[in-house]
Amino acid sequence: MTFFKEALSLAESVKGNVSPRPPVGAVIVKNSKIVGRGRTTSKPIKHAEIMAMEEAGENCQGSVLYTTLEPCYHHGSTPPCVDSIIKSGIHKVITPLKDPNPEVNGKSIEKLINSGIEVSTNLNNDEIHQAEELIEGFKHFLITKKPFVTVKYAMTLDGKISSKIGDSTWISNDQSRKIVHKLRSQSDAVLIGVNTLLVDNPKLNARYGFSGPKYRVVLDSNYKAPKNSNLFKSPGKILIYSTKVTSQKQISNVEHIKTNSSNEGVDITSVLEDLGKKGCVNILVEGGKDILGSFFDLKLVNKVIIFISPKILGGKNAITAVGGNGYSYIDESPELKKVNISKIENDIMISGYLN
Repeated sequence: MTFFKEALSLAESVKGNVSPRPPVGAVIVKNSKIVGRGRTTSKPIKHAEIMAMEEAGENCQGSVLYTTLEPCYHHGSTPPCVDSIIKSGIHKVITPLKDPNPEVNGKSIEKLINSGIEVSTNLNNDEIHQAEELIEGFKHFLITKKPFVTVKYAMTLDGKISSKIGDSTWISNDQSRKIVHKLRSQSDAVLIGVNTLLVDNPKLNARYGFSGPKYRVVLDSNYKAPKNSNLFKSPGKILIYSTKVTSQKQISNVEHIKTNSSNEGVDITSVLEDLGKKGCVNILVEGGKDILGSFFDLKLVNKVIIFISPKILGGKNAITAVGGNGYSYIDESPELKKVNISKIENDIMISGYLN
């Protein structure tokens, strides 16, 4: 593993746990050995570079700092990292990205250079892409004040997410499901509609050694969610958004939130706005065809991740992945950009961006 790969790994390990701040990883290298490691922390709030410098101590003198994002320049929840770097004796900083925050955005790099510290962005395209992906939610949230929405679903080769009798267990393979649980752990909230809760009875937590997410969200306009659902039996904060005030007895880890209504039930835009106020930067949508259709119709989707299984269900009554109104003409339909295709055993994973 290269030194920068280690920094990326550190950043990835805290993605979903430090929002609304960006996940950052840093390593300090001296004489070709790592002498300090750091990653963004939530409590107490510490930046990755500071943690790495504290671990390195006197070894900072004449060392190289690898960090996944430009060090901070301004006084926020912590003092500026750039000043501590300059005082530490570090002689070179390698970082691929300017911080998109207007209060930083190249100012730290300029200050480092003016202080006699060499700054390099000389990393390969794959490493740069990984660094960009780590902060894509943070960057979107910073610019738009809205959460970054990723839609995920698994379907058969003929585009079905369940059979004509509603069976959907399991479309994707075990390795694909592990990736999904990692996605959940790196998200601030996982969101479904109440119909998915009724049909699949999911827990929406992260397993396979992962933890999280911070919030599990259900859109339930008429309070159909059964109290004996697996969701309510598993630990973690649950948010139920409805258009009505509930008279149900409150469960300790469940918050009922009244929100605006729309033609389809709960107004999704209002839900996202509230989740943003709660500090949710990355939202993973795992609902059925109706929820997915609503998100696509409203143009609220930023990223799409699809797992395609080499199975063919057939049947005109089998459920397709995306419902909603859809588009009348092919040339009107949105097309993914920056498409990435991977083989996960016999499954195919396709990811790409819409907004």
